[in-house]
Amino acid sequence: MLKLKILFIFPLFLLSGFHVWGQDEFVTPDIKPVTQLSDAEPNATATPENNTAAQTVTPSVPAASLPIDSQPNVPATAPEQNNQNTPNALNVERQSQSPQTERSQPVATVTEYTGAKTVKFEKGPIDLPVDSGQFWVTYEILPYTNQYPTLTRPQQTIIDWILADTGENFWHQEPMGILTADREKLYVYHNASVQQYVSNVLDRFVDPKKKTELFRIRIIALRNPDWRVRLTSWLRPYPMTKLELQGWLISRENYGKVIQEIEKRTDFVELNAGQPSVPNGEKYGWAFAAPARQFVRDIQLTPETASGYTNEYHAVDEGCRIEVTPLLSTHGEMVEFLMNCQSTAVEKFLNYSIRVPTASAPRQQMLVEVPQTSRYQVQCKTSFPGENIFLVDLGMIPLVLQEKQESSTRIISGISKLVTPETVFCDVLIFIEPVVVAVPTQ
Repeated sequence: MLKLKILFIFPLFLLSGFHVWGQDEFVTPDIKPVTQLSDAEPNATATPENNTAAQTVTPSVPAASLPIDSQPNVPATAPEQNNQNTPNALNVERQSQSPQTERSQPVATVTEYTGAKTVKFEKGPIDLPVDSGQFWVTYEILPYTNQYPTLTRPQQTIIDWILADTGENFWHQEPMGILTADREKLYVYHNASVQQYVSNVLDRFVDPKKKTELFRIRIIALRNPDWRVRLTSWLRPYPMTKLELQGWLISRENYGKVIQEIEKRTDFVELNAGQPSVPNGEKYGWAFAAPARQFVRDIQLTPETASGYTNEYHAVDEGCRIEVTPLLSTHGEMVEFLMNCQSTAVEKFLNYSIRVPTASAPRQQMLVEVPQTSRYQVQCKTSFPGENIFLVDLGMIPLVLQEKQESSTRIISGISKLVTPETVFCDVLIFIEPVVVAVPTQ
């Protein structure tokens, strides 16, 4: 009988031990989401010998949007760049952080690098590919970055400008290219066509003669788009590179009349009071972050607490951010600007009830909320003749404003006076005015 018990227990021990070993060996990996890149951009090929020629890089926007001295060669069927990798406008003053992935501790020297465990790899030195005539060029950008000693990364304005033309995917496909920068230098590895385009752009950013040129940026919000009715005769339509945007040229003689008519309206709101003057090549940004609105996203049963349940709160960040970077063309006749707008607002909260049975209230029901949000995001680069004022109409976009009654007239107060946020849709107008600086006579 003793032998039978031992024989019966021993197989169970083996089976239980095998089960524990299997759990430790086969662990489900923590898979992180991967951002989908846009379609591949057109390639540009050239040779270093042609670097002195007036060649340009293939961009992702129509050639009509760029000044004559920097127009890339774009096929007629080139698709419009879809900027899906732009950060969300939910966090205006506080940038949203990407998911933290598990990483090993940084090594002190290259000799301590152990390499990948599965994928094949080769540790340098290796030669970079030159099949399309690629070569290194290092550009000094201190004349530009030194103007902004308080900014952490002033060189990002130059990188954003280049990426707006080429698209991010252009630098991650064949032929191999590299674009990176620090505060002192911009490093570019590509063919002669791309290098010539980058050279032309940098000349416009660091030209000391153009630093005296100023632009006045004015951002206005209106509740009704019927403002066009009285101003049609003073507006000259101008093509935009984004179909959802509308642009007009305004002569200097008519600009004062346009502003005067808009300011008369009861739904007029000046978003960036003060009308700051922006130097040539400097990024101007206006941003507002509304107070985060909390809501009950879920309810968890917790018998150990007095109520028997716990509310799971979540917050929705609302706000708007508008960035405009004006830049004169090489000869100063055209003004090119890069504009970014991101806005997020909660339209309303939808409620539904769920059962939350407790010992004291077995048939209890509680409300859970789901936010219904509106998001707007657009990036555009356009050029216009510098003797005019340019007007960009973003259309009816979601904003967080406050409505109140004053003297029996319903108006919208400015965002700076926000008390209780309310989501409204406004027609947002951006005026870009090149400031004429008087030259002293000798």
